[in-house]
Amino acid sequence: MFLESFGFRVLTALSGRRGLELASMHSIDVVVVDYLMPGMNGQELALEMRRVRPQTPIILLSAELDIPQGALELVDIFVSKDSLTSQLLPALAQLHGCGSMFGRSYDA
Repeated sequence: MFLESFGFRVLTALSGRRGLELASMHSIDVVVVDYLMPGMNGQELALEMRRVRPQTPIILLSAELDIPQGALELVDIFVSKDSLTSQLLPALAQLHGCGSMFGRSYDA
């Protein structure tokens, strides 16, 4: 709802497998993925997404700060959940080419 309130069209998946299915059926501009998910973690999803849609930017979210380097190398941007409301919109703007459209902090 947070992203939709800024005009983004959001597809939601409750698992990595479902996210990959959605990516194969829809045009995706940016993937936002949590590191900890049921069945497949964010690193595994990013690896599969790179195979399916190699040019699609990926933002990795996590409350954990000790993310394996291999996971970070697969994604374009890492956003800590502690800074989610202040960093997610600028990260999306950077990857989606929206310039400074979201250059200020927002509270959810």
